[in-house]
Amino acid sequence: MPIGLQLIGPAGSESHLLALADPVAPPFEWPTLALRPD
Repeated sequence: MPIGLQLIGPAGSESHLLALADPVAPPFEWPTLALRPD
């Protein structure tokens, strides 16, 4: 399980999974999702 997915809560899990599945996802979304307090 990706560290980012562990850091974020259920509120952002789906978005993070989509970002991981999308190879063309903007790089700026990775740190944003990983640092989300939710």
